[in-house]
Amino acid sequence: MYIYLFITVLVFVVKKILNLIVYSNIWVALAVASLGALTLKVVGGIFSDIIFFLFFSTLLMYAYARFFESPARIDEPKSNLTNWKENNKWVYISSGIVGAIGTLYYSFSLEKNTLIWLVVCGAISALYPLQFLQKGKTALRNVAGVKLFVISLVWAIATTVLPAMQMGLGLSSELLFLTAQRFLFVMAITIPFDIRDLRIDSPGIQTLPHKLGVKTARTIALFALLLAEVGAVVLYFSDLISAANMFGQILAFEVTSLLIRGSNPKRPDLYFSFGVESTSIFLFLSVAIFTYFWP
Repeated sequence: MYIYLFITVLVFVVKKILNLIVYSNIWVALAVASLGALTLKVVGGIFSDIIFFLFFSTLLMYAYARFFESPARIDEPKSNLTNWKENNKWVYISSGIVGAIGTLYYSFSLEKNTLIWLVVCGAISALYPLQFLQKGKTALRNVAGVKLFVISLVWAIATTVLPAMQMGLGLSSELLFLTAQRFLFVMAITIPFDIRDLRIDSPGIQTLPHKLGVKTARTIALFALLLAEVGAVVLYFSDLISAANMFGQILAFEVTSLLIRGSNPKRPDLYFSFGVESTSIFLFLSVAIFTYFWP
Protein backbone atom coordinates (compact mmCIF):
# COMPACT_ATOMS: atom_id res chain seq x y z
CA MET A 1 0.00 0.00 0.00
CA TYR A 2 2.77 2.43 0.94
CA ILE A 3 4.69 1.61 -2.24
CA TYR A 4 1.59 2.29 -4.34
CA LEU A 5 1.03 5.59 -2.50
CA PHE A 6 4.68 6.56 -2.99
CA ILE A 7 4.55 5.81 -6.73
CA THR A 8 1.28 7.73 -7.09
CA VAL A 9 2.72 10.78 -5.34
CA LEU A 10 5.96 10.50 -7.33
CA VAL A 11 4.10 10.38 -10.65
CA PHE A 12 2.00 13.36 -9.59
CA VAL A 13 5.08 15.41 -8.64
CA VAL A 14 6.98 14.48 -11.82
CA LYS A 15 4.00 15.42 -13.97
CA LYS A 16 3.69 18.77 -12.19
CA ILE A 17 7.39 19.45 -12.75
CA LEU A 18 7.17 18.48 -16.43
CA ASN A 19 4.12 20.71 -16.89
CA LEU A 20 5.99 23.61 -15.33
CA ILE A 21 9.08 23.12 -17.49
CA VAL A 22 7.09 22.63 -20.69
CA TYR A 23 4.30 25.18 -20.35
CA SER A 24 6.54 27.94 -18.97
CA ASN A 25 8.48 27.61 -22.27
CA ILE A 26 11.72 26.55 -20.56
CA TRP A 27 11.84 23.29 -22.50
CA VAL A 28 11.38 24.87 -25.94
CA ALA A 29 13.96 27.53 -25.01
CA LEU A 30 16.43 24.75 -24.17
CA ALA A 31 15.61 23.12 -27.51
CA VAL A 32 16.43 26.28 -29.47
CA ALA A 33 19.59 26.90 -27.45
CA SER A 34 20.67 23.28 -28.07
CA LEU A 35 20.31 23.68 -31.83
CA GLY A 36 22.35 26.87 -31.65
CA ALA A 37 25.05 25.03 -29.68
CA LEU A 38 25.01 22.28 -32.33
CA THR A 39 25.78 24.88 -35.01
CA LEU A 40 28.77 26.10 -32.99
CA LYS A 41 30.09 22.53 -32.92
CA VAL A 42 29.67 22.27 -36.69
CA VAL A 43 31.42 25.58 -37.50
CA GLY A 44 34.11 25.03 -34.91
CA GLY A 45 32.99 27.80 -32.61
CA ILE A 46 33.14 27.91 -28.84
CA PHE A 47 30.26 28.26 -26.40
CA SER A 48 29.33 31.95 -26.34
CA ASP A 49 26.70 34.44 -25.22
CA ILE A 50 24.65 33.77 -28.35
CA ILE A 51 23.43 30.53 -26.75
CA PHE A 52 22.13 32.39 -23.70
CA PHE A 53 20.59 34.96 -26.02
CA LEU A 54 18.75 32.23 -27.95
CA PHE A 55 17.46 30.76 -24.70
CA PHE A 56 16.11 34.01 -23.26
CA SER A 57 14.77 35.38 -26.55
CA THR A 58 12.83 32.13 -27.04
CA LEU A 59 11.34 32.51 -23.56
CA LEU A 60 10.30 36.04 -24.50
CA MET A 61 8.86 35.31 -27.94
CA TYR A 62 6.92 32.22 -26.87
CA ALA A 63 5.43 34.11 -23.92
CA TYR A 64 4.49 36.84 -26.38
CA ALA A 65 2.87 34.32 -28.75
CA ARG A 66 1.03 32.57 -25.90
CA PHE A 67 -0.56 35.90 -24.98
CA PHE A 68 -2.52 35.86 -28.26
CA GLU A 69 -3.50 32.20 -28.12
CA SER A 70 -7.17 31.41 -27.68
CA PRO A 71 -9.62 28.86 -29.05
CA ALA A 72 -10.45 29.55 -32.69
CA ARG A 73 -14.18 29.38 -31.96
CA ILE A 74 -16.34 29.62 -28.84
CA ASP A 75 -17.31 25.95 -28.78
CA GLU A 76 -13.75 24.77 -29.41
CA PRO A 77 -12.22 22.71 -26.57
CA LYS A 78 -9.30 24.26 -24.72
CA SER A 79 -5.84 22.75 -24.94
CA ASN A 80 -3.88 21.59 -21.89
CA LEU A 81 -1.65 24.62 -22.42
CA THR A 82 -4.60 27.02 -22.35
CA ASN A 83 -5.98 25.44 -19.19
CA TRP A 84 -2.58 25.50 -17.51
CA LYS A 85 -1.98 29.10 -18.58
CA GLU A 86 -5.30 30.23 -17.09
CA ASN A 87 -4.43 28.59 -13.77
CA ASN A 88 -0.78 29.72 -13.70
CA LYS A 89 -0.75 33.15 -15.28
CA TRP A 90 2.03 34.37 -13.01
CA VAL A 91 4.36 31.61 -14.25
CA TYR A 92 4.19 32.31 -17.96
CA ILE A 93 4.14 36.08 -17.36
CA SER A 94 7.23 35.70 -15.16
CA SER A 95 8.97 33.60 -17.83
CA GLY A 96 8.27 36.36 -20.34
CA ILE A 97 9.72 38.99 -18.00
CA VAL A 98 12.82 36.87 -17.34
CA GLY A 99 13.12 36.31 -21.08
CA ALA A 100 12.91 40.05 -21.78
CA ILE A 101 15.58 40.87 -19.18
CA GLY A 102 17.93 38.13 -20.43
CA THR A 103 17.36 39.09 -24.07
CA LEU A 104 18.16 42.73 -23.39
CA TYR A 105 21.26 41.87 -21.36
CA TYR A 106 22.81 39.50 -23.89
CA SER A 107 21.83 41.61 -26.91
CA PHE A 108 24.63 44.03 -25.99
CA SER A 109 27.18 41.32 -26.75
CA LEU A 110 25.87 40.62 -30.27
CA GLU A 111 27.80 41.58 -33.37
CA LYS A 112 26.37 44.00 -35.96
CA ASN A 113 25.70 41.31 -38.57
CA THR A 114 24.02 39.14 -35.94
CA LEU A 115 21.72 42.03 -35.02
CA ILE A 116 20.69 42.52 -38.65
CA TRP A 117 19.54 38.91 -38.96
CA LEU A 118 18.00 39.14 -35.52
CA VAL A 119 15.75 41.96 -36.72
CA VAL A 120 14.51 39.70 -39.54
CA CYS A 121 13.71 36.85 -37.15
CA GLY A 122 12.19 39.19 -34.60
CA ALA A 123 9.92 40.87 -37.13
CA ILE A 124 8.58 37.55 -38.43
CA SER A 125 8.07 36.23 -34.90
CA ALA A 126 6.27 39.41 -33.81
CA LEU A 127 3.85 39.32 -36.76
CA TYR A 128 3.22 35.58 -36.52
CA PRO A 129 0.50 35.51 -33.80
CA LEU A 130 -1.18 38.83 -34.63
CA GLN A 131 -4.74 38.67 -35.89
CA PHE A 132 -4.71 41.24 -38.67
CA LEU A 133 -6.03 39.31 -41.66
CA GLN A 134 -9.69 39.07 -42.69
CA LYS A 135 -10.74 42.08 -40.61
CA GLY A 136 -8.97 40.87 -37.51
CA LYS A 137 -10.44 37.37 -37.47
CA THR A 138 -7.45 35.39 -38.66
CA ALA A 139 -3.88 35.30 -37.44
CA LEU A 140 -1.01 34.83 -39.85
CA ARG A 141 -0.30 31.44 -38.29
CA ASN A 142 -3.79 30.23 -39.33
CA VAL A 143 -3.19 30.78 -43.04
CA ALA A 144 -2.72 27.49 -44.90
CA GLY A 145 0.93 26.41 -44.86
CA VAL A 146 2.23 29.57 -43.22
CA LYS A 147 2.51 28.22 -39.66
CA LEU A 148 4.78 25.33 -40.65
CA PHE A 149 6.93 27.48 -42.94
CA VAL A 150 7.35 30.38 -40.49
CA ILE A 151 8.30 28.20 -37.51
CA SER A 152 10.77 26.17 -39.58
CA LEU A 153 12.33 29.27 -41.17
CA VAL A 154 12.70 31.29 -37.96
CA TRP A 155 14.13 28.35 -36.01
CA ALA A 156 16.52 27.54 -38.87
CA ILE A 157 17.84 31.09 -39.19
CA ALA A 158 18.02 31.67 -35.43
CA THR A 159 19.92 28.44 -34.72
CA THR A 160 22.33 28.47 -37.68
CA VAL A 161 22.79 31.95 -39.16
CA LEU A 162 22.82 33.86 -35.87
CA PRO A 163 25.51 31.68 -34.20
CA ALA A 164 27.59 31.68 -37.40
CA MET A 165 27.35 35.47 -37.74
CA GLN A 166 28.29 35.87 -34.09
CA MET A 167 31.41 33.81 -34.79
CA GLY A 168 32.37 36.26 -37.54
CA LEU A 169 31.41 34.00 -40.43
CA GLY A 170 29.66 35.34 -43.52
CA LEU A 171 26.97 33.82 -45.67
CA SER A 172 28.33 30.92 -47.70
CA SER A 173 27.01 27.95 -49.61
CA GLU A 174 27.98 25.73 -46.67
CA LEU A 175 26.03 27.85 -44.18
CA LEU A 176 23.01 27.98 -46.48
CA PHE A 177 23.11 24.20 -46.80
CA LEU A 178 23.31 23.82 -43.02
CA THR A 179 20.36 26.21 -42.67
CA ALA A 180 18.35 24.19 -45.19
CA GLN A 181 19.12 20.99 -43.29
CA ARG A 182 18.01 22.61 -40.03
CA PHE A 183 14.84 23.86 -41.75
CA LEU A 184 13.98 20.29 -42.77
CA PHE A 185 14.60 18.96 -39.26
CA VAL A 186 12.44 21.63 -37.62
CA MET A 187 9.74 21.07 -40.23
CA ALA A 188 9.77 17.35 -39.44
CA ILE A 189 9.30 17.88 -35.68
CA THR A 190 6.71 20.66 -36.12
CA ILE A 191 4.24 18.55 -38.11
CA PRO A 192 3.52 16.24 -35.10
CA PHE A 193 2.31 19.31 -33.19
CA ASP A 194 -0.20 19.99 -35.97
CA ILE A 195 -1.31 16.37 -35.62
CA ARG A 196 -1.77 16.90 -31.88
CA ASP A 197 -3.79 20.06 -32.45
CA LEU A 198 -6.37 18.26 -34.59
CA ARG A 199 -8.24 17.78 -31.30
CA ILE A 200 -8.68 21.51 -30.74
CA ASP A 201 -8.16 23.29 -34.07
CA SER A 202 -11.19 24.54 -35.95
CA PRO A 203 -11.70 23.24 -39.53
CA GLY A 204 -10.72 26.68 -40.82
CA ILE A 205 -7.11 26.22 -39.70
CA GLN A 206 -5.50 24.61 -42.72
CA THR A 207 -2.56 22.59 -41.42
CA LEU A 208 -1.18 19.55 -43.24
CA PRO A 209 -3.12 17.03 -41.11
CA HIS A 210 -6.33 18.94 -41.85
CA LYS A 211 -5.69 19.12 -45.57
CA LEU A 212 -4.05 15.74 -46.22
CA GLY A 213 -4.79 13.57 -43.20
CA VAL A 214 -2.62 12.32 -40.34
CA LYS A 215 -0.95 9.48 -42.27
CA THR A 216 0.13 11.70 -45.16
CA ALA A 217 1.31 14.43 -42.77
CA ARG A 218 3.47 11.88 -40.92
CA THR A 219 4.89 10.69 -44.24
CA ILE A 220 5.84 14.25 -45.20
CA ALA A 221 7.49 14.76 -41.80
CA LEU A 222 9.47 11.52 -42.18
CA PHE A 223 10.54 12.48 -45.69
CA ALA A 224 11.76 15.88 -44.47
CA LEU A 225 13.66 14.11 -41.69
CA LEU A 226 15.19 11.70 -44.21
CA LEU A 227 16.41 14.65 -46.29
CA ALA A 228 17.94 16.16 -43.14
CA GLU A 229 19.68 12.86 -42.46
CA VAL A 230 21.01 12.75 -46.02
CA GLY A 231 22.18 16.31 -45.43
CA ALA A 232 24.32 15.12 -42.51
CA VAL A 233 25.98 12.57 -44.78
CA VAL A 234 26.60 15.24 -47.43
CA LEU A 235 28.13 17.53 -44.81
CA TYR A 236 30.48 14.72 -43.76
CA PHE A 237 31.65 13.88 -47.28
CA SER A 238 32.10 17.60 -47.90
CA ASP A 239 34.55 17.63 -44.96
CA LEU A 240 32.34 20.07 -43.04
CA ILE A 241 31.61 17.78 -40.08
CA SER A 242 33.40 14.84 -38.50
CA ALA A 243 32.31 11.21 -38.63
CA ALA A 244 31.33 11.46 -34.94
CA ASN A 245 29.13 14.45 -35.71
CA MET A 246 27.48 12.64 -38.60
CA PHE A 247 26.75 9.45 -36.64
CA GLY A 248 25.49 11.50 -33.70
CA GLN A 249 23.03 13.26 -36.00
CA ILE A 250 21.93 10.02 -37.67
CA LEU A 251 21.19 8.39 -34.29
CA ALA A 252 19.16 11.41 -33.18
CA PHE A 253 17.24 11.48 -36.48
CA GLU A 254 16.38 7.80 -36.16
CA VAL A 255 15.06 8.31 -32.62
CA THR A 256 13.10 11.31 -33.87
CA SER A 257 11.55 9.20 -36.62
CA LEU A 258 10.14 6.82 -34.00
CA LEU A 259 8.41 9.69 -32.22
CA ILE A 260 7.02 11.01 -35.50
CA ARG A 261 5.68 7.57 -36.43
CA GLY A 262 3.94 7.39 -33.06
CA SER A 263 2.25 10.77 -33.44
CA ASN A 264 -1.54 10.75 -33.40
CA PRO A 265 -4.21 13.07 -31.97
CA LYS A 266 -4.97 10.66 -29.11
CA ARG A 267 -1.50 10.93 -27.60
CA PRO A 268 -1.21 12.97 -24.37
CA ASP A 269 0.09 16.50 -24.79
CA LEU A 270 3.40 15.77 -23.05
CA TYR A 271 4.21 13.22 -25.76
CA PHE A 272 4.58 16.19 -28.08
CA SER A 273 5.44 19.13 -25.82
CA PHE A 274 8.09 17.18 -23.93
CA GLY A 275 8.92 14.12 -26.04
CA VAL A 276 8.97 15.47 -29.59
CA GLU A 277 10.35 18.82 -28.40
CA SER A 278 13.22 17.02 -26.67
CA THR A 279 14.56 15.73 -30.01
CA SER A 280 16.37 19.03 -30.56
CA ILE A 281 18.11 18.66 -27.21
CA PHE A 282 18.87 15.00 -27.91
CA LEU A 283 20.34 15.95 -31.30
CA PHE A 284 22.91 18.17 -29.62
CA LEU A 285 23.64 15.69 -26.82
CA SER A 286 24.01 12.82 -29.29
CA VAL A 287 26.57 14.75 -31.34
CA ALA A 288 28.39 15.93 -28.21
CA ILE A 289 28.60 12.38 -26.77
CA PHE A 290 29.73 10.82 -30.05
CA THR A 291 32.36 13.55 -30.44
CA TYR A 292 33.64 13.06 -26.90
CA PHE A 293 33.96 9.27 -27.09
CA TRP A 294 34.97 8.97 -30.75
CA PRO A 295 38.43 7.39 -31.01
